[in-house]
Amino acid sequence: MSKALGNELPAELIEDLSGRDLASKWSQTIPLVTIDGSGFPHFAILSYGEILATSPRELRIGLYPGSTTTRNIQARPRLSVLIVLGDSVYYVKGTAHEQPAENVVRFDVAVEQVLVDNEPGARITSGIGFEMSQGKQWWLETAEKTLAALR
Repeated sequence: MSKALGNELPAELIEDLSGRDLASKWSQTIPLVTIDGSGFPHFAILSYGEILATSPRELRIGLYPGSTTTRNIQARPRLSVLIVLGDSVYYVKGTAHEQPAENVVRFDVAVEQVLVDNEPGARITSGIGFEMSQGKQWWLETAEKTLAALR
């Protein structure tokens, strides 16, 4: 059962989403949920190169211009992300506000609710992973550029 933590990111999540040590986060993903025009949840996958915790009350995400996820947030700014960290699964809910940025559509997300699941005796062993056909170095370079636009 989920436990409500309030409206601030815990320290371990701020560190995980700091944009540091990206190489160790290669292939890890963060599911993002928006609401589509029909009112249904729309799922997307972020890499650690597209999300940044700037404070306990704010996340920043960088998305592709014109994507379905971008259009959903522009029309309906409430969203959720799911972050697997150690034996815990965090659910972060918030409201996004578009801000100017280079090469990405930047959304500053006001954190409204944080929940955590960490059932004793039930270890999280993996999440959704990815590999880029362009390789890890290409991803790292692209991720650094995106995070620079979010800072």
